[in-house]
Amino acid sequence: MEASRICLLSGIICISFYFLLIEAGESGKCENLDIRMTQAEMMILQECIKEVGAESWTNLSKQHMACFGKCVIIKQNLVDEMGTPHVENIVTAVNQSLPESVRGDLVNLMEQCLNEHAPKVDPKEESCQSYTPLMTCIHVSYLKVCSSSG
Repeated sequence: MEASRICLLSGIICISFYFLLIEAGESGKCENLDIRMTQAEMMILQECIKEVGAESWTNLSKQHMACFGKCVIIKQNLVDEMGTPHVENIVTAVNQSLPESVRGDLVNLMEQCLNEHAPKVDPKEESCQSYTPLMTCIHVSYLKVCSSSG
């Protein structure tokens, strides 16, 4: 099992992982598996930090989270032709990227978040606030799975 790399699970999980990085430095754990990001993944996060108007990850606030999440999802091509999060593609990406020991609970919770909140996302909304419930739900799901096992 590849324990050294869980991210890029999908662009969406990187959003949650990013907020873990703020608390834990540059790596973390989920179910005692090391979580590391590739250089390309970190570049996408850095691009999105700049796009939302933050100077660095240390000053990326909760107000930036929705637009940051939107940016990462778009840059990872996890949207449909309308620009909304593509549920099936995101779930497929997560399933293909996660070790089996982490996959089940997280995929189930993420699917619930996506099914409930993705249809309400408005990709044309400049404030990105329609992304907030989705990003919050995914972040909480990720924390629930990763912190309940460690």
